[in-house]
Amino acid sequence: MLGGLIVGVGAVYSIEDSFVEIALSYPLAFFDERLWLVPLVHEGFNYGYRSESHNGPNHVQISVDLEYRLTERTALVGYVAQSFAQDDVERENLGDVSWFGLGLNTQF
Repeated sequence: MLGGLIVGVGAVYSIEDSFVEIALSYPLAFFDERLWLVPLVHEGFNYGYRSESHNGPNHVQISVDLEYRLTERTALVGYVAQSFAQDDVERENLGDVSWFGLGLNTQF
Protein backbone atom coordinates (compact mmCIF):
# COMPACT_ATOMS: atom_id res chain seq x y z
CA MET A 1 0.00 0.00 0.00
CA LEU A 2 1.48 3.32 -1.06
CA GLY A 3 -0.08 6.19 0.90
CA GLY A 4 -3.49 4.55 0.64
CA LEU A 5 -3.07 3.67 -3.04
CA ILE A 6 -2.98 -0.08 -3.70
CA VAL A 7 -1.32 -1.41 -6.84
CA GLY A 8 -2.25 -4.92 -7.91
CA VAL A 9 -1.19 -7.22 -10.73
CA GLY A 10 -3.00 -10.39 -11.72
CA ALA A 11 -2.16 -12.87 -14.44
CA VAL A 12 -3.47 -15.98 -16.11
CA TYR A 13 -0.74 -18.00 -17.80
CA SER A 14 -0.74 -21.21 -19.76
CA ILE A 15 1.66 -22.79 -22.23
CA GLU A 16 -0.22 -21.26 -25.18
CA ASP A 17 -1.35 -17.87 -23.92
CA SER A 18 -1.64 -15.36 -21.07
CA PHE A 19 -3.66 -12.42 -19.78
CA VAL A 20 -2.39 -9.69 -17.44
CA GLU A 21 -4.39 -7.13 -15.47
CA ILE A 22 -2.99 -4.14 -13.60
CA ALA A 23 -5.24 -2.45 -11.03
CA LEU A 24 -5.13 0.66 -8.87
CA SER A 25 -7.49 1.14 -5.93
CA TYR A 26 -7.86 3.59 -3.06
CA PRO A 27 -9.88 2.26 -0.09
CA LEU A 28 -11.77 4.88 1.90
CA ALA A 29 -13.20 4.10 5.35
CA PHE A 30 -16.09 5.87 7.07
CA PHE A 31 -18.06 5.48 10.33
CA ASP A 32 -15.27 3.83 12.36
CA GLU A 33 -14.39 1.55 9.41
CA ARG A 34 -17.91 0.08 9.18
CA LEU A 35 -18.35 1.49 5.67
CA TRP A 36 -15.70 0.98 2.99
CA LEU A 37 -15.79 2.64 -0.42
CA VAL A 38 -13.15 1.46 -2.88
CA PRO A 39 -12.77 3.12 -6.30
CA LEU A 40 -10.76 1.00 -8.75
CA VAL A 41 -9.32 1.22 -12.24
CA HIS A 42 -8.09 -1.85 -14.15
CA GLU A 43 -6.19 -2.25 -17.41
CA GLY A 44 -6.26 -5.67 -19.09
CA PHE A 45 -3.68 -6.92 -21.59
CA ASN A 46 -4.17 -9.94 -23.83
CA TYR A 47 -1.26 -12.13 -24.95
CA GLY A 48 -3.08 -14.81 -26.94
CA TYR A 49 -5.63 -15.54 -24.20
CA ARG A 50 -8.65 -13.71 -25.64
CA SER A 51 -7.71 -13.96 -29.31
CA GLU A 52 -4.64 -15.33 -31.03
CA SER A 53 -4.61 -12.55 -33.62
CA HIS A 54 -3.96 -9.66 -31.24
CA ASN A 55 -1.61 -8.98 -28.34
CA GLY A 56 -1.92 -5.87 -26.23
CA PRO A 57 -4.64 -3.73 -24.62
CA ASN A 58 -7.91 -5.58 -24.04
CA HIS A 59 -10.07 -3.31 -21.84
CA VAL A 60 -10.09 -0.56 -19.23
CA GLN A 61 -12.50 -0.97 -16.35
CA ILE A 62 -13.55 1.52 -13.70
CA SER A 63 -15.57 0.39 -10.70
CA VAL A 64 -16.60 1.21 -7.18
CA ASP A 65 -16.87 -1.44 -4.46
CA LEU A 66 -18.90 -0.80 -1.32
CA GLU A 67 -18.94 -2.78 1.92
CA TYR A 68 -21.03 -2.05 5.01
CA ARG A 69 -20.27 -4.13 8.11
CA LEU A 70 -23.45 -5.24 9.88
CA THR A 71 -21.58 -7.27 12.51
CA GLU A 72 -17.98 -8.33 13.07
CA ARG A 73 -18.53 -11.29 10.69
CA THR A 74 -21.25 -10.09 8.29
CA ALA A 75 -21.34 -7.33 5.68
CA LEU A 76 -23.50 -6.08 2.86
CA VAL A 77 -21.43 -5.73 -0.31
CA GLY A 78 -22.01 -4.19 -3.69
CA TYR A 79 -20.28 -2.83 -6.75
CA VAL A 80 -20.91 -0.99 -9.98
CA ALA A 81 -18.55 -1.26 -12.95
CA GLN A 82 -18.03 -0.01 -16.48
CA SER A 83 -15.66 -1.73 -18.90
CA PHE A 84 -14.43 0.09 -22.00
CA ALA A 85 -13.44 -2.07 -24.96
CA GLN A 86 -9.97 -1.66 -26.42
CA ASP A 87 -8.28 -3.07 -29.53
CA ASP A 88 -8.62 -6.80 -28.81
CA VAL A 89 -12.30 -6.63 -27.84
CA GLU A 90 -13.18 -4.17 -30.62
CA ARG A 91 -11.59 -6.46 -33.25
CA GLU A 92 -14.26 -9.04 -32.38
CA ASN A 93 -17.03 -6.44 -32.84
CA LEU A 94 -17.73 -6.34 -29.11
CA GLY A 95 -18.15 -3.15 -27.10
CA ASP A 96 -18.38 -1.58 -23.69
CA VAL A 97 -20.17 -3.34 -20.82
CA SER A 98 -21.79 -2.04 -17.59
CA TRP A 99 -22.88 -4.14 -14.62
CA PHE A 100 -23.51 -4.13 -10.88
CA GLY A 101 -23.84 -6.62 -8.06
CA LEU A 102 -25.22 -6.88 -4.52
CA GLY A 103 -24.51 -9.49 -1.90
CA LEU A 104 -24.15 -10.58 1.68
CA ASN A 105 -20.73 -11.67 2.93
CA THR A 106 -20.37 -13.70 6.10
CA GLN A 107 -17.45 -15.45 7.80
CA PHE A 108 -17.73 -18.72 9.70
